Amino acid sequence: MKDSVQIGNKQMEMVANAATPFVYKQIFHKDLLLEINNMSGDAPDVACFTRLAFVMTKQGEGLDMKALMDLKEADFFTWLVDFEPMDFVQATGRITNLYFGQTIAMSVPKSAGE
Repeated sequence: MKDSVQIGNKQMEMVANAATPFVYKQIFHKDLLLEINNMSGDAPDVACFTRLAFVMTKQGEGLDMKALMDLKEADFFTWLVDFEPMDFVQATGRITNLYFGQTIAMSVPKSAGE
């Protein structure tokens, strides 16, 4: 899934696909799905969604898989300096919707009687 997400004063092209959690783990050495699962309902982990935004932005730049897998956490910190502290808090909803729009099943399972 691809979408444009406003973060601060920047419009970011982001892509979420099946590779996203693997690229996330390669760069940050954390399991994205476990991090999301461990969040309390009312308090999203902005740091997690900031890291996710970085991964999806790099995927949106059209980097090939080798370039994505070569990214390091230092690249993330370099990328962050162009943003204000509250930019990601305000964009968390759009980042979440893009990622979960990709991961939510689009078909309805058949019942046992069909």
